[in-house]
Amino acid sequence: RGPLIEEARTNLLDYSSEFDNAPWTKTSVTVTDNATTAPDGTLAANGVTGVAGSGNKNITQNRFASAGTYTGSVYLKAGSQTVVLVRTNDNAVANGARVTVNLTNGTLGAVVTAGTATNSSATINNVGSGWFRVSLTTTYVDALTHLQLNTWHDTYGPSSSENTYYIWGAQLEAGSAPSSYIPTTTGAVTRNADQLSYATANW
Repeated sequence: RGPLIEEARTNLLDYSSEFDNAPWTKTSVTVTDNATTAPDGTLAANGVTGVAGSGNKNITQNRFASAGTYTGSVYLKAGSQTVVLVRTNDNAVANGARVTVNLTNGTLGAVVTAGTATNSSATINNVGSGWFRVSLTTTYVDALTHLQLNTWHDTYGPSSSENTYYIWGAQLEAGSAPSSYIPTTTGAVTRNADQLSYATANW
């Protein structure tokens, strides 16, 4: 325990906890707003449910970015769906990284790096009440026109699952590790660098 002193960071994503909103592309899933209590104690987390009989099931947002190291992070909780895949990739789609998350026991599968992406790593942090914050860091060496953050049902590929998992607090930021969550709505939000100071008049 102690003060959290962070550098300035920007969450590039729009509507970071409103996955029913238009910037999030839903492929063969439905999103239920205010489905359960979020990690911050508000009734604001969304449920993501697969559509019966369809193939790939994912939720995605594209953001403009330049080459560099980026970290995508998101809070996830098991419902009837207990395994979720988190992925980031660039405009070539084939370049990126992915990791499978077991939301029952809070473990990660092997990080898979593809194409020209490099230096990928992932973390998972148990934040209580069944919620986990998962992060995925990757370096992109090509010039980018967009960068995606995705969550998928089951594994990377088709799934017939109609199950539900819960999602909140997505973040995509330049940097080699996740910073504390920065909520957004209609556009990217920058958190200023923290400054720690002490009064010295009586010293």
